Amino acid sequence: MKTNAIRTNRKTLNKSVRKKAIVSEISLTFDQYEKIPCSDITSARICNILKVRLSKGYIEKLRNNKLTKYKNWYQKIKLKHLHSPS
Repeated sequence: MKTNAIRTNRKTLNKSVRKKAIVSEISLTFDQYEKIPCSDITSARICNILKVRLSKGYIEKLRNNKLTKYKNWYQKIKLKHLHSPS
């Protein structure tokens, strides 16, 4: 059965995001941040969702807890997922 769903390549930035200037840092809410370290979403997909063009490696730094701004949140998320029923 054929669907008429719009297909997009999730490995590349959307055209509207590519046109934006590269940002070296962003401010995330806890809910936004919580989804990044624990997911397997590509960096490009995250940028498309947030509608921001980030400098290379920023998402990886978030995932690897290399940004001091989010260190406390990282610990909360790890504890939350460690104690959550699977």
